[in-house]
Amino acid sequence: MITNKTFFYLPLIFSLILGSIGCSDSNEDEEIYSQTEEIISQTDILGTWELRLFDRGWVQQSEFLPNKVICVFNHLGVLEVNNKSGVNLSPFMTNGTCPFSIDPDNKITINGISFDYLIEKDTLRLFKNTEADGPYYKFIRTH
Repeated sequence: MITNKTFFYLPLIFSLILGSIGCSDSNEDEEIYSQTEEIISQTDILGTWELRLFDRGWVQQSEFLPNKVICVFNHLGVLEVNNKSGVNLSPFMTNGTCPFSIDPDNKITINGISFDYLIEKDTLRLFKNTEADGPYYKFIRTH
């Protein structure tokens, strides 16, 4: 026999069940990008890197074959970009040379634009406002 108490507790039990199977508040992207606590010196970024992934956020994602987009960071604080892909890499430089610098706040400034960055083994990640679907670049070290 169904009583008035049952009608009172049934919605309460139902809302508890739904509340416990809600979305998780963890975000894998945030975990990757929050690992920038270690200060990386400018010498860690020197050398030749190939761009393999450019994610524009909501717009589209571009993957690149080896040797399509080559970036060389030199000891003079100059970045040389050789883009054979034809893809506009904005706000990153598309082709040519520009200055870069690394500051103590774990930011890299390229051609006046500041990015967060992370270097793990032979992978360089540059990102800007990823929580708001900002650009994300993934490079692989070649030399």
